[in-house]
This record gives sequence, C-alpha cells and structure tokens, in this order.
Amino acid sequence: MKTIYYEPAELWDLYNKNKDELVTKTRVIAENPDFDVMVFLTSEQRGKFTLPNILVWEDCAEIYNECAVGEDDLISTAESIYAKYLDDDAILKRHFGEDDADVDEDKEENEQELEIDRRESELYDAAEDFLYTVTGGQLEKIAGFSETDKIIGDLINRTCEWLSMEHGISVFRPMMLEDEDGEEFYDEYPYDLLTFED
Repeated sequence: MKTIYYEPAELWDLYNKNKDELVTKTRVIAENPDFDVMVFLTSEQRGKFTLPNILVWEDCAEIYNECAVGEDDLISTAESIYAKYLDDDAILKRHFGEDDADVDEDKEENEQELEIDRRESELYDAAEDFLYTVTGGQLEKIAGFSETDKIIGDLINRTCEWLSMEHGISVFRPMMLEDEDGEEFYDEYPYDLLTFED
C-alpha cells in the first residue's frame, strides 16, 4: 500500500528549503513498502544552478529518475511518478501479465518521456545562459537563489507562448496534452494546439 509523505504540491517548498542539502542527500517523499518501492527528492547540479530531481528505487535499485523545471513541472512530474510507480495495480501491471502490445506501449511512453526530459533540459540551459548574459551574471543577487529556477521556468513558458501567439512560429517542446475526453496524448509541437487567455 502506498504512503505519501509529501503531496506533489508540497514538494516545491520542501525542495527550496533543503536545496543545498539535497545536492548530496536524498529525502524520502513517498513509498510502497509492500513492493519495496521508494521515491526520493534530490537536487541535480546544472551549471550554476540546481534542479529538483525525483528518483524511484525498487528492490534497492534505481529504476527511474526525472528532473523538473520550476514548480508546475515538479508537481506534474510527482503526480505522474506517484501514479505510475506507487499504485498497487500499476506495479503489478509492470511486473506481470503484460502482453506485447502493453510492452510496446510502455516502450513508446518511455521514449516520449525521455524526449520531453531532453528538450526541457535544452530549454532550461538556453534560458539560463540568456539570463546569465542579460544580468551580467548577477541573477542570483538580483532575484535571490530560491527564485532563480522559477524565473527560468517563467521565461521558457512565456517565450514559447509569445513565439506561437505573436509570430505564429511552431515551437518544438514535446509534452503530454489532454483531449476533450480527458485522454492524454503526446505532441511535439503543442503550441500549435494550445490556446491562451489574452
């Protein structure tokens, strides 16, 4: 049975309060002891900054990890990981009774998740370099260390939205979207489908 120590919405505060410590240590945020699954929060160094990183361990071995860029991404990442790796039914499905179609679907989902992670990392690095340049390397002094990741996340989101809305440029930023029936689907150029408030 799964046990949630920190809800996804609580992780951003937890991360910011323990950012320096989490570079070398981990914090248990959830687990399912019946299946020996544990979920940890850590920090991963990226250039001059660190990003929140969620690790999943099963049977004393790491089976998955994913970095998040900003608060919203951390919440959605945690929600996805909790559902996929902690629920009894999801664990059983992962280990037993999957047919070839299920295996192929899981492989495709993993490839999509990796593509999303790669692209988010590229966007983060580009936004970090841009902010470092325009602030003369003074961003942390100007905004504060704990606000830096949020500013970078906002810059990425607003820039992608601006390019799509104002200039009609198709922005490559793979992500999972929901259709009218609430079903998730993968799209590499989501800003061609998304609508934004004026």
